[in-house]
Amino acid sequence: MSAPSVSASTPEIISIPRQPTQFGFGSSVVGVEARIKTAMPSKQGLYPHEILVLSYAHKFYTCGNSFQGFWWYKYGVRDVQSVLTSLMNRGFLKIGDVKAALKSQTATAIEEVLRAHGCKVSGKKAELVQRALDEIPEDELNKRFPKRLYQLTKEGKQELEEEAYVPYIHRFNTLDLDIWSFNQLMHTQPTKPFREKLWEYLTERSAYHLSRGNFGHYRNLATTAPGVVDAIMDCQEKLGYSDNELKTALRERMAQLSTPLQLFEVDECVQIVFMERDEDKKGLTKLYAKAKETFKQKYPGIKV
Repeated sequence: MSAPSVSASTPEIISIPRQPTQFGFGSSVVGVEARIKTAMPSKQGLYPHEILVLSYAHKFYTCGNSFQGFWWYKYGVRDVQSVLTSLMNRGFLKIGDVKAALKSQTATAIEEVLRAHGCKVSGKKAELVQRALDEIPEDELNKRFPKRLYQLTKEGKQELEEEAYVPYIHRFNTLDLDIWSFNQLMHTQPTKPFREKLWEYLTERSAYHLSRGNFGHYRNLATTAPGVVDAIMDCQEKLGYSDNELKTALRERMAQLSTPLQLFEVDECVQIVFMERDEDKKGLTKLYAKAKETFKQKYPGIKV
């Protein structure tokens, strides 16, 4: 499913020249005002971009933020700060406490204030934070670290739990699928878990491309099924396996499997499981790039 189309009656599409986007340089960006006309709000009335902002809110201060470019060129959000303010006014966010402010500081900054008050400066960062809270007056900490982060309220936490598909789809981009298009897909069968729906979508699209010989697209859709990594790690815990023991067991099982096209070596598949567990995006990107080159050499007649 592609992103929602924009009809002549929707708000204007704003073009950003020479802006690198998922659609290429110089591509038009669909503003969020147009996006929400074809999107479905959550039970609590939030749209996908607002839910995504909720998932990032703990990283933002109540003022003076610099926001990543993807908010505009991927999701059409010009003013992230106004979204944060709106979410706080509606009870999904609150201003964070001094503990959250301390946790956002570097260990060096916390050591400085501890040293100034004659406190020990040894230990891990979590220990430094707790020591500062225990031994330094709160008003002094407030003066030293006045900037405050946002925190989720009970309603905000509930919203992220119920709409977990939004940050998931954002983190793991899939061909022809983003938070807007998946929002529409979710509401065709709202009672079905999003991981199950996503896996059905990937399976269907993979079969479509494979049946038509579009092996490049088929390869791009190959991914770890949502929830599979969690299930594997649950098994590891129940069996009491170390990481090395689990890797050995996975290699043995994966060596018995076969696919129409071998996209990854067995060891690469095992690496993917652990990289997914650790959310090692850099490692996954490097591995996929290597696999792509190997695929091109092995299947030179297939465009990828």
